[in-house]
Amino acid sequence: MMNHFVTRICVLMYVVGFSVMLHAAQIGPQNIVRGQSTSIETDYDIGNAAMSDSAICDYVIQSNRHEIYLNGRKAGTVTLTLWDTQGARRDVVPISVSSQDMAQLSQEAAEIFGPGTQLKLSRTGDQVVIDGEAATAAEVSKIDDYLQRNPSVRSVARLSGAAQSELAHKIEAEIETPGIHVRAVKGRLLMEGLAYSAEAASRAEKIAKLFDPNIMNLIEVKETKRRPGREPMVVLDVYFMEVKKSVIRTLGINWTPGGTPSSGMRGAGGMFGNLIGSAVGTVFNLLPKIQWIHETGNGRVLEHPSLLVKSGDSGELFSGTEVPYYSAQNVQFKNVGIKLEAEPISSGGAVDLKISATLSTLSAGVNQGIDTHTVNTTAYCKSGESIVLAGLYRNGDSKTWNRLPTGVDTSSALFTLAFSRDFQSHTTDLLIFVTPRVVDAGVDAQAQIQKFNTLDEAITKKRSKKEWRRQNVTDIETHDIASHPYTIELPTSLQPNGGNS
Repeated sequence: MMNHFVTRICVLMYVVGFSVMLHAAQIGPQNIVRGQSTSIETDYDIGNAAMSDSAICDYVIQSNRHEIYLNGRKAGTVTLTLWDTQGARRDVVPISVSSQDMAQLSQEAAEIFGPGTQLKLSRTGDQVVIDGEAATAAEVSKIDDYLQRNPSVRSVARLSGAAQSELAHKIEAEIETPGIHVRAVKGRLLMEGLAYSAEAASRAEKIAKLFDPNIMNLIEVKETKRRPGREPMVVLDVYFMEVKKSVIRTLGINWTPGGTPSSGMRGAGGMFGNLIGSAVGTVFNLLPKIQWIHETGNGRVLEHPSLLVKSGDSGELFSGTEVPYYSAQNVQFKNVGIKLEAEPISSGGAVDLKISATLSTLSAGVNQGIDTHTVNTTAYCKSGESIVLAGLYRNGDSKTWNRLPTGVDTSSALFTLAFSRDFQSHTTDLLIFVTPRVVDAGVDAQAQIQKFNTLDEAITKKRSKKEWRRQNVTDIETHDIASHPYTIELPTSLQPNGGNS
């Protein structure tokens, strides 16, 4: 009998406890916008209540004891605990106070990012969370803009793998620097490779961050004077010409202030050496004028080299030879001739050109010495325009010799000019014409060079018979001088030991 009574008591206590547990879980979480209020109704008399942080949310129990009034004061999360009049705890209510209306914000975000995308939206406390994969970089930018306007929205969305690869290729194409590559690794974009200057690395990073501010920069810098990369090619056609002074004024050359070379610039000493003055100018339509000079016998092309240079880089060419200087211990070779150094920069169809011409000759006054003279200039050459350099020499005294200096190659423009009787008699000048032309590729540049070479050959064939015979006689005298009793007047600077033999 006693055992039966105890069993009934236990069952009754279990039922009462279960009922209390059911009541304690009947009020769900509450969301309140800051500055707004709401109320909670209960099916029991509220005996007491406690708020974990009244600075975030405070409350007032209504007189009917079945309703409690809540007022959101600032953003945050708190907990409200309710007891009934018997002292039993009936409800524990999570309350989230947000600075915005989260329901309205969620609906707005869903309308913008939900339809037709792989993005998902959810609410966590006082935040709207955007998750999933963005199909394009533009979609990521759209999310970023939305986050800046709405601090209560947080994004953990990521760019899809296909979109990341596409963005990496786009960034790499915009950087356009050989050796620098962009790729996607585990949801991040990496920029890696080799930059040949700190400026190039900084430029690449700035461009990349316009597309992805969080891109990881792994570029290694290796300083070099060159500028790697694809740039327009510039062909420099160079003409070393001997031209009669009497016709220079008729060529239409626009000389820079300071006079023209045809005004009779002379000096004492060797064949070239230091000049008294130099002149720089520009001329249009050079080829027809060269052809006219040939046909009228007023000059000739001594040498016609061409140079192919990438825009922004420098190139040089040398027309001359090495002259041996003998001493008791060794033999030293020194360059004698004309060196051109050029740095062209393509500017549309025109060329901004920095050019330097240096003439080095055997010194007439210093034993085993070399006299040099350099002309530096810059010019902006439009299509069809050429630069003219003049006055790179001084005419000197000559003596009669029946042999050439040992080991000297006389095929360059410098020595061809030296053997000219017109030059020795001061009736001709050395003019250097440089014509820059922009081409798109090496193949086009080679075709351009071939075109000029073909035209030059045609000009040569139109020389008068008298000039042709004079040139061939000079060649015979030059090559057979050792075995024939001809005499050639050589300038003092080209004579062994300064002419004391």
